Amino acid sequence: MRIAKPSPAMVVSCIALFISLGVAARAANTVFSTDIVDGQVKHVDLGNHAVTSINVYPKSLLLTDLAGADVSGHVSLSGIPNGRCEQVTLGITAARPGDVPVIATQGSIQSGVFIYAMQVPSLGHVVASACNMSGTTMTPISDLPVRVITFR
Repeated sequence: MRIAKPSPAMVVSCIALFISLGVAARAANTVFSTDIVDGQVKHVDLGNHAVTSINVYPKSLLLTDLAGADVSGHVSLSGIPNGRCEQVTLGITAARPGDVPVIATQGSIQSGVFIYAMQVPSLGHVVASACNMSGTTMTPISDLPVRVITFR
């Protein structure tokens, strides 16, 4: 019984596979706090781990670790026709052009109606879109509590 020799292509592909697996395994444990530029990642660069003999449990990033705005307020909107969206500009202190905004409603809102943040076009202003996909005319919103966060 004869065993066929592997082709040169098979040898090269096996070598590439073993190299890539070795690099991926090494990369998992090669970033340390000293490798992170100061001011880029907070919460002590996620350093204070609870270490056991088997596992490492890293801390989480907190909202205070992220630069940007964090403002709670209220939004009022008139009825928006079904299938339509309207843009709303919100005054958000500390929002800067280039920030990524996120808006969360903190009260009940009509089913099929949603609000999402789009951009920070100028200092202190966040543009959001309010959409009505409920199938009926939207019930006007009065003093809906919202929270707006921006990330730099």
